[in-house]
Amino acid sequence: MMPQWLALLLAVVLVVISQVKINVTNAYSGSLAWTNSYTRITKRYPGRITFLVVNLLIALALMELNMFDFLNAILSFYANLAMSWICVVAADIAINKYLLKLSPKIPEFRRGMLYDWNPVGIVSLVLAGGVSIAIYFGAFGATVQPFSPLFAVGIAIVATPLMAIITRGRYYLRRSDDGIELPMFDEH
Repeated sequence: MMPQWLALLLAVVLVVISQVKINVTNAYSGSLAWTNSYTRITKRYPGRITFLVVNLLIALALMELNMFDFLNAILSFYANLAMSWICVVAADIAINKYLLKLSPKIPEFRRGMLYDWNPVGIVSLVLAGGVSIAIYFGAFGATVQPFSPLFAVGIAIVATPLMAIITRGRYYLRRSDDGIELPMFDEH
């Protein structure tokens, strides 16, 4: 529709306008929040411009103190735990429930029917999360360090069915009947 140089120029202008809009909106909403909090606590209103400057100074300080790298490290650390947890649950459903048939087919939520904890999930999560975090912090060398979330996935997928086989699935349900006459499911 237009020359390549014009399309590139318009794309850059769009990105710049979008970023300016986002930053102005964030600064404005931050100043509203600071003003509201300060006014409620002190019963004084120094003006929104005051807190616009405060909000911008906080943003500048966070940027200059390299807070984004710190947040990146925290999110990378959390990714190992999140991947471990998601894969333990997925492996428990896909492998233990449907392939190995060691987990009950119908999810059970009645407290009296369940153990306080199931070693299948707990041990698998601690093992997958612990090893992947150790890898993330360099315990097994710099070569494998970037792959710590993949180790979380692999360990979770292997450890979950292995723990179900070791425990023979006996910690999923404490008993098969809780003595309540009402059916768990009705006609709907």
